[in-house]
Amino acid sequence: IDKGSTDKINEGSIVVYENTLIGKISFAGENFSRVETPISNKLKIPVVVKDFRQEGLLARGVLSAPAGKIYLEKVLQSERIMNDDFILTSGEGGYPPDLLIGKIRKIEKKESDVFQRAEIEPIMEYDKLANVFVIIFK
Repeated sequence: IDKGSTDKINEGSIVVYENTLIGKISFAGENFSRVETPISNKLKIPVVVKDFRQEGLLARGVLSAPAGKIYLEKVLQSERIMNDDFILTSGEGGYPPDLLIGKIRKIEKKESDVFQRAEIEPIMEYDKLANVFVIIFK
């Protein structure tokens, strides 16, 4: 982005568009900053899974992107997740709570594993955004 340390942007600042997480500042130069999006293999984002048709959360997990695709990982087998459930920030790891990230596209579940995993479809096309907001913590 075209804002940096002269605009009080620091590494670790959170980048959003409306109620959607766009990423985290990984480098802040004087007049520009680098944003790592959830597609980056450098981020691990604590998340919750919700279905907005019912109250409460369905599961907890961690988002990561080992190969350019976003995956929900570390979800216990006993937790019931489904395609089209929404993925939001949990409020841990320096991220504000309830920022939308994506929705479950495909679930990978093996009964012999402790955890299940799901491929996530991002809500935003990060490279098509022209304006974003940076949350600056004081």
